[in-house]
Amino acid sequence: MATNQLAAALGELRRIHPRLHVTLVEEPTPVEMERLDHLGTVDLVLYHHLAPECGYDVHELGEEPYAVILPPQHPLHRADSVRLEDLAGEGWVRFTRGGLLDEQIGQVLRRVGITPSTVARASQIATAVQLVAHGLGVTMVPASTVPTPYTQLARPLAPALSERVLVGVRHEPGPAETALLDLLRQQDWSTPAAFSGARALAASSA
Repeated sequence: MATNQLAAALGELRRIHPRLHVTLVEEPTPVEMERLDHLGTVDLVLYHHLAPECGYDVHELGEEPYAVILPPQHPLHRADSVRLEDLAGEGWVRFTRGGLLDEQIGQVLRRVGITPSTVARASQIATAVQLVAHGLGVTMVPASTVPTPYTQLARPLAPALSERVLVGVRHEPGPAETALLDLLRQQDWSTPAAFSGARALAASSA
C-alpha cells in the first residue's frame, strides 16, 4: 500500500538524512510480521489495520480508496466507476492466502454476495496488476499501489470503498522515524494518481 506516498516521503527523508539506510518489507504475511516484531527490528509500520495491542504508537494519516483493476479491453472501462456486483462472473486474481489484503478483499466480496472464482494468486500487488493487464482476470487493490504503467486499467468503486491509513511508530522514536512520520502526514491520501489515468481513458472512450 501507499507506494507513491511512501516513495515520495522516503526520497525527502534521504535528503534530510543522507546517510540513512532503509530496509522495506513489503506486504508481509501475519507470520512474517510477527517474526519481525519479535526480532525488534521494525521502527515503523504502514497499515490499513493495526491491532490495538500492536505495541506501536498509532497515528492516522488519512483514508485511501480502493480501485478495481480491469483487463485492457474490458467493457467496463467505458464507465466512470464500477460496481462490484457487475464483476460477479469474473475470474479474480487474488493474493497470498491468509494475508491481510486477501482477507480484506474476501470480506468485501462476501458483503455484496460474490463468491469469487480465483484464477491466480500473487504475493505482490505489482505482479497481480500485471496478470490482469495480460487478461487473466480482475483484481482490487489500494489505489496508490497501482504501478504507473497500469493506472489506465484502474477504476474507482461505486459505492466508493476506502480504508483508514495508519502508521505505527515504535515507542521513543529517533529523529529519522519522527521525520518520516511528518513527511507521511504531508502526503495526499485521497486522490491517487491511478484515478486520474482512469478519467483520461474514460474520456477518450466516450
